[in-house]
Amino acid sequence: MLYEGQAEPDVTMRPLKFTPGHPVSDLALSPSVVISVTQLQPDASVPPFAVLPCSRKALVRGEKSRIELRDLGTGEVLTEWRWGLPRVDALAVAGDGLTAAAASHGGHALIWDLG
Repeated sequence: MLYEGQAEPDVTMRPLKFTPGHPVSDLALSPSVVISVTQLQPDASVPPFAVLPCSRKALVRGEKSRIELRDLGTGEVLTEWRWGLPRVDALAVAGDGLTAAAASHGGHALIWDLG
């Protein structure tokens, strides 16, 4: 919401630069929004999840920080990834549903192709 005299925020998308071998502690979504991945989820009883744009599937943190692709209608695990990340605390899916990201409590981040 903009108020009188307030300028629209700059939401220009810029590519993220990662240095191999160095952990990532924050994911920048835009110049004005930063999500810290080193903080625990607000409700520890609910594992991190991300619903895909099709609204029929979701990424969910499974046991031992495995990442599962689940069918939301049946709950069936369609695919499971074992990336070896320490405790996964955040999951995200790109708007086109082709790329996913996971971030762990230790500041590690992983981005992979779902397509």
